Amino acid sequence: MKLKPTFTVTHLSADNPPPDGSVLFTENGLPRILDRLLERVTGSPLSHTMIFLRHDGRPYVYEAYPPKVRKITWRKFVEETLPEREARFWTRRLGGLRMVVWSPREPFAHNTLVAMHGEAEDGLGVNYSMIWNWLRTECEALHCSEYVGNICEAGGLLISDGGKETPGSLFGKLLNSGL
Repeated sequence: MKLKPTFTVTHLSADNPPPDGSVLFTENGLPRILDRLLERVTGSPLSHTMIFLRHDGRPYVYEAYPPKVRKITWRKFVEETLPEREARFWTRRLGGLRMVVWSPREPFAHNTLVAMHGEAEDGLGVNYSMIWNWLRTECEALHCSEYVGNICEAGGLLISDGGKETPGSLFGKLLNSGL
């Protein structure tokens, strides 16, 4: 998958999080050999995804991440994610970047966010799986794009492929959603 060469740049910091419902994607976040293998299997350079939602007014990132699905404060996420603690992300739709943030064009309705938040909270503590369902038998585990896809589907944003969803397929659906 080639990411579109047009981009918008947004500065996000620990004090300036993205809008509720924004989906964050990473590329080149794994050891090089795993990133290349993942790109070959999925057809996308995107290797991980997570979602930003507020809970009781506080900003959080929800993600399926080893060993279990978790929620982490936005501030802690920024501190853990940015090696230089510069607290700046470049939001682009262009290849070669480590973080891509999809944000809705308009704020989501309250009922959409409530549904998304409910699905996000329901997944907390579930075991993490790095392997998509099409490579595994039934198990009680979630991978990142399965979890975020389920959250987006609960909010009516898209129809998720569940265990077959990849970061790249989810990214494509969000870009094509018109939201």
